[in-house]
Amino acid sequence: MEKAVLKVLLKLGYGADENDLSHVGGPNDEGIDGIINQDKLGLDQIFVQSKRYKEGSDIDGNTINAFMGAMGRKGVTKGVFITASHFKESAKKAVQENKIQQVVLIDGEELAKIMVDYQIGVAEVQTYSIFKIDENFFEE
Repeated sequence: MEKAVLKVLLKLGYGADENDLSHVGGPNDEGIDGIINQDKLGLDQIFVQSKRYKEGSDIDGNTINAFMGAMGRKGVTKGVFITASHFKESAKKAVQENKIQQVVLIDGEELAKIMVDYQIGVAEVQTYSIFKIDENFFEE
């Protein structure tokens, strides 16, 4: 999921190309799964965290605070936290109360909508056409 999330964010316009994406998740990742360079020199970075929790295992404020703490230790002020589940109110409150860092929360429903809208990781299997009478055709 971590690599897929980076591709979704690239498609949304974060980073110029795949060279601006770094997947750093794994054991001892210090709470960061990916880094997006917004400029070629890497001066403006966005940290990414993704959690593929099952339904009912919502992200809480402590998890968001840990992510923001990891960002702070690296001096990064922008982050995106994406989950396949949902965010508890305490997670949303943690983001709202943080006046130094900008963190965007994307839950599973929003992620699915983005993936469909941008046709990332989805395949169109069927389309429908709806027709109506063209009244101008009959006027002549």
